[in-house]
Amino acid sequence: MKKNNKKWTKPRHKFIYGFLKIFLKPLLRLIYGFKTRKYKLDKKKGYFIISNHQALLDPLFVAMTFNKPIYFVATDNLFNQKFKSSLLKYFLAPIPKRKGTIDVNCLKICLKVVKENSSVGLFVEGNRAYSDFQFYIDPSIIKLVRKMNVPVILYNLKGGFGVDPRWGSKKRKGKFTGEVKRLLSIEEIKSLSDEELYKIICDEIKVFDSS
Repeated sequence: MKKNNKKWTKPRHKFIYGFLKIFLKPLLRLIYGFKTRKYKLDKKKGYFIISNHQALLDPLFVAMTFNKPIYFVATDNLFNQKFKSSLLKYFLAPIPKRKGTIDVNCLKICLKVVKENSSVGLFVEGNRAYSDFQFYIDPSIIKLVRKMNVPVILYNLKGGFGVDPRWGSKKRKGKFTGEVKRLLSIEEIKSLSDEELYKIICDEIKVFDSS
């Protein structure tokens, strides 16, 4: 079988990302009240960004924080919408994952992206919250973190459940923020046990919007 050596990351992604930041950041702030601080990533390194999941447009909210494109893992239902899916693939290149199963191809693409000195984004709960607390986080995330072998950024979204609830049909006013909670270096990750690393991930992305 012929090996696919094509890069997942493309120069157009940087252009589109820059364009979206200029026009979408003020729009997201106006509509959702979303606020975040800039976080500069080393353009010569790949990163693994792990976040909680609250609102429909969370990939956009998270992406607004960083200075280079983030390639988010997305379930395969996003790729079944013909024209819309084609546009997403061309302009943003999300990483497809089969829902409810271990997807080896998804892992291969994630590794390819970070080897190309780009960043992979993952909403580790796998689903948007139905309430102001989070879904269970599968401990298998630890194996993925170690396999990626790049710095890990733990990102926390807060207030999204109230502003854009999954059960609601309208946007609500409120305080919605996103921030980098912690950066774990490769060396630090290696020094931690699986239990310690799992606890850090859970603690840093934990949020209760009603508190």
